[in-house]
Amino acid sequence: MRVAPGGTVLQQVALERPAFSVALGGPHGTTLFMVANEWNGVEQIGKGPRTGVVYLTEVEVPAA
Repeated sequence: MRVAPGGTVLQQVALERPAFSVALGGPHGTTLFMVANEWNGVEQIGKGPRTGVVYLTEVEVPAA
């Protein structure tokens, strides 16, 4: 989610599961890396299949 000063949402990225870590990188600083995983509650951490994924998308505003 990209938010303007004052709180207006400028852009959102829809994902199939919740992202818990994001970072900008790549050669021009415009690749948004989003680490996501299925969430079934804290009691399920470390149990069941591993469902983590890394999503990538290009964005207009590069890393600072």
